[in-house]
Amino acid sequence: MVNSSHLLLKCPSAIGSGLYPEQLSGEENVIEKSFAKIRSCLETGMRNRGFGQQRILRRIHSYGKQLASLDREGLEKEAFAIRINIRKEGLSNELILKSFALIRETAGQAVAMKHFDVQLLGGWAMIHG
Repeated sequence: MVNSSHLLLKCPSAIGSGLYPEQLSGEENVIEKSFAKIRSCLETGMRNRGFGQQRILRRIHSYGKQLASLDREGLEKEAFAIRINIRKEGLSNELILKSFALIRETAGQAVAMKHFDVQLLGGWAMIHG
């Protein structure tokens, strides 16, 4: 039988009370090393795709500036054009960005409240899983 009491350290009261498991050595184990490699590959792939968060927001804001001069009727025409393109081409990244800009601008004109950037990124994340 292994005595595991040496693996548990008292947690400082600022965090909470109780015993918490701690890693004995500062070295990464095989699982941690593998996960770090996988995470690194995924992060590199995401950067290389060119759709980082700042780029997404810049493009949405750029489309939004183009839409800012449109009145309600102009926004409705733009929505119709995007709807037709989505039916023809499917849901592409470009059409998603244009849709987000259109929705943000429409909300700004209708209720004087535009979506926050974090909300736009949340929508992007939900669409892309």
